[in-house]
Amino acid sequence: MNIPDKVKIGWQTYKIIEIEPKEDLITASERFYGQILYDKSKILLKADVSEEQKRNTLLHEIIHAVDEAYNIELSEKQVDTLGNALMAVFIDNPDLKEKVDVMKRQIEDLTKENQKLKHQSK
Repeated sequence: MNIPDKVKIGWQTYKIIEIEPKEDLITASERFYGQILYDKSKILLKADVSEEQKRNTLLHEIIHAVDEAYNIELSEKQVDTLGNALMAVFIDNPDLKEKVDVMKRQIEDLTKENQKLKHQSK
């Protein structure tokens, strides 16, 4: 999986930015691989980590964004656990993305057909 440039969650589109090592993400003496800036619609990822770590961190930050958008009120431990569990599902089921892509195309086709039928009935 390549890291996308942006991700839309609810009404908000977050720009995904890889930051250089010199721009460490540190809060209260803790180091992080990523950070979400809700007010700036940005997700920051450290550039100097493995692709696997970037993907895992991106998923973690996406879960934070979903939590914020839908007012779920997950704890940090819950976000960590859910992120790790979902990443395991994706790794253990490599054909899952392909199946989701097929379903997405089917939904798009049905939506187009529905729009045509609505237009014809007017």
